[in-house]
Amino acid sequence: MPLLLRMAAGGDLPAEAVGRQLALLIRRTWFELRPVLASLTEAARQGGHRQVWEILRSMLPLLLPTPGGGERPGIAHSEAVALAADVATWAEAHGEIPIVSAHAASGRRSRFARECARLRDQLR
Repeated sequence: MPLLLRMAAGGDLPAEAVGRQLALLIRRTWFELRPVLASLTEAARQGGHRQVWEILRSMLPLLLPTPGGGERPGIAHSEAVALAADVATWAEAHGEIPIVSAHAASGRRSRFARECARLRDQLR
C-alpha cells in the first residue's frame, strides 16, 4: 500500500482505472475482495481517502451484482459498500451511483440493502 499512497500523494494515481481493474480482477479471477478492502481501508486511514473514494466509486458499478440479475450479494459486497459509505463521508463525496441507488430502493431489509441506502443518502 505504500506505493498507492506515494502515487496518490504525487497526483500520479489513475484511481478510476485502478477501481475498474480491481473490480474486473475480483469478478473474473482468483482475486478476493476482502484483502483488497483491507488495503483500501488502510490507505484511506493514512490520508488517501479521496483517492480511495475514486477507486471505490469506479469499482462498485462493476463489482456489485445487478439488481434482479439472479446473483445475490455476499458479505464482502456489504463490506465494500460499508467502506464506500465511510470513505464517502471522509472525502465529502457527492453524486449518485445508480446501481447503489437501485439496491437501496429494492425494499429488502438485508445488511447489503441498508449499507446501499446509507451510501446513497451520504452521496446526496
